[in-house]
Amino acid sequence: MIVIVLSGIAFRYFWLEKAAQKREINYQLALAKYSKEFGPGTSRTDVEDHFRQEKIEFGEMCCVEGKNAYTAYSDLIKVGQENPPWYCSENYVYVAFEFTATEPHQLVEAHPSDSLRKVSIFRQLSGCL
Repeated sequence: MIVIVLSGIAFRYFWLEKAAQKREINYQLALAKYSKEFGPGTSRTDVEDHFRQEKIEFGEMCCVEGKNAYTAYSDLIKVGQENPPWYCSENYVYVAFEFTATEPHQLVEAHPSDSLRKVSIFRQLSGCL
């Protein structure tokens, strides 16, 4: 009986690991695709116009890498969802398009002239205790 239980646990662990690896490969493929399409220096207008033309849903978020790291909002495209830890209800995976402001302004905002700095994978937990 113990062997059967341990075999079941091992099989489940192996299956979950394989599924996680497949999801990670898909995230990296999405990152590679967008990194190839949009190089550093691309304007926010060009990036967002492409999203709208392709009917790709996106959102904006401040400070993907840290609260005071940058001066412009990042654009986020959701590419997946992982199982959250017990203390959170959601664990989303995004491709983040991080911009730098090219015009002086006081608040972290999104402006059409913002310049693409980096495309990366961003994971966000939400609904946490």
